[in-house]
Amino acid sequence: MFTLIIPVLQTKEILQLFIDSLCQTIRFSTDIIFINDGSPSDTKQILERCSKERNEYINSVTVLYHRHPEGCAKCINEALQILPDCSYAIFMDSDLILTDNWQALVLDSFKDERVGIVGGVLLYPQTGGIQCCGIAFNQSVGRHLFLNNNPHVLYSKKPFTIQSTVFAFCAVRVSAIKQVGLLDENFFNGYEDFDYQFRIREKGYIAVTNPSIILYHWETSCGPHRVFNRKSNLGRFWEKHSSFVYSDILDFIVPQIEKVKGKKYLLVDLCEGRTEAKQIIDRLIIEDIIIEYKDYSYFSVSGTIWIPKVLGSNYYLFNDPIIFLCDHFIKLTDNMYWWNIRSQIQSDDLILDLYANLIKFDDLQKTFWPGNKIR
Repeated sequence: MFTLIIPVLQTKEILQLFIDSLCQTIRFSTDIIFINDGSPSDTKQILERCSKERNEYINSVTVLYHRHPEGCAKCINEALQILPDCSYAIFMDSDLILTDNWQALVLDSFKDERVGIVGGVLLYPQTGGIQCCGIAFNQSVGRHLFLNNNPHVLYSKKPFTIQSTVFAFCAVRVSAIKQVGLLDENFFNGYEDFDYQFRIREKGYIAVTNPSIILYHWETSCGPHRVFNRKSNLGRFWEKHSSFVYSDILDFIVPQIEKVKGKKYLLVDLCEGRTEAKQIIDRLIIEDIIIEYKDYSYFSVSGTIWIPKVLGSNYYLFNDPIIFLCDHFIKLTDNMYWWNIRSQIQSDDLILDLYANLIKFDDLQKTFWPGNKIR
């Protein structure tokens, strides 16, 4: 039924966590193909032990070896060329922690015959914040939806359509694989997953995120030359698929705006992403949510934004609630002092960002979950 394809370039400690969660959660007929892509020698023993100690649902464990790292696309292609008879192939990283019932949830997601790709919700183990639950696009920019947000924002959601997810966990219908063939190895450790999923969608399949599939992803190793090849990988992706990419980030942002209809806010614009910011501001104005607009988008900073430095020392006295529009809400995490005095005047301030996050400023300061990585 399932074949798991798992490139391994990993330390033994993280790999062992992954193997333990894998063996504890497999509950359907499954074959596993590991591709040891130049990992340290002590990982070989862990993979061999997994082969010998597999549970009753694991039919076979195959381990392919590379002396040196050869990249994600090549690893997966080698596995696809020896793919056993199965219905679904799942690409996954060797630094996941899988949670119970994930296979049943994947099967349920494929009941719709149009679905060719299923992703889940990857969380940062360090913070519990959302790492990836699908990619949305706006013109030439792709964004990880709800990045770093508390996963409770997805609890009531049903599976939803996306343009792409990541190969850290990506289930694919084998009939779709047979139509599109192998991965494009011209992508080296970057965007080969987006490219492959777009090729599948161009065959008429859809991709979905099932928010009930919860996994933790350490994101500890990405293979060599990833940063160096980023620009060429990205350029190759847009050259191949620009005509098929559509702008859908507002499809996720507009429902957040709907939540504040009927209220009035001062809008403080801190966005560097001007195209998306203008679209959001126009929508806020149409919905008659904004009583005053303050443009501080020229205030550019690479790290977090200190609000008193931008707005001045007395801005906390403004009586009406504020919506801060920024590129990502974690840029406002270093404002505990400002919030302590601001909340004595008004405690209903919000943060809206370009990843479709709508955050209460009060929640931002009370909880531990925000991470600090902007993708």
